[in-house]
Amino acid sequence: MAKASLQETTEGSMIYHGPTSIFNTDMGENPSTVNLPADLILSYEDRANYHNPTIRLCLALFFYWQYPQVMFIDREAFVQEFELNPIHSEFCSPPLIHAGCALGALMSPDANIRALAANFADSAENALVRQGLAIPKITSVQALLCCAYYEVGRGNLSKGWMYSGMAFRMGQDLGIQRDPTNWGRQAQSTAPYFFDDEFRRRIYWGCFLSDKYVYRKAKS
Repeated sequence: MAKASLQETTEGSMIYHGPTSIFNTDMGENPSTVNLPADLILSYEDRANYHNPTIRLCLALFFYWQYPQVMFIDREAFVQEFELNPIHSEFCSPPLIHAGCALGALMSPDANIRALAANFADSAENALVRQGLAIPKITSVQALLCCAYYEVGRGNLSKGWMYSGMAFRMGQDLGIQRDPTNWGRQAQSTAPYFFDDEFRRRIYWGCFLSDKYVYRKAKS
């Protein structure tokens, strides 16, 4: 029987395939390239959209007030890659930035900053739906979890539960529920930090706890 494997797609995303997956045979084909909307690409490529005082303030509020509840994000790796490359990196992405800002903005004593939370959440959710679901990434899992907590906090329990479930299923697609020693090969990374086995477990349990928490809120 073939071993489970972690395979790279044409977009650079790592997808987990179990030992009985058709993608471990000659019949399987790699997923085709996803063509993103031009307006979304232009928005993503502009770093000025991220390195501004409002974004920095909301992220600071997020990590100060919310981080103890979202330990599935590596704060040090996120901050370093946010400064170096907030667009194309392993621990930081535009949807995750916006999702974190949505939660952080809610903690501001300034009503004008709090009013931005909905816009940040909309940006994160739109990006995830239009791109994140087509190209599974760890940062998309983390952003979906943040969106789930945001929606629950706003009283949108069904929507929050849906995002939590999407995060869990995407995490399974990436293989975070499996022991990496059973993979056909180990994924390599050129990032300053790397998603080691321990951090993958943190993300998995973050998905598990989020799904249980949101379910209880939605069904209580």
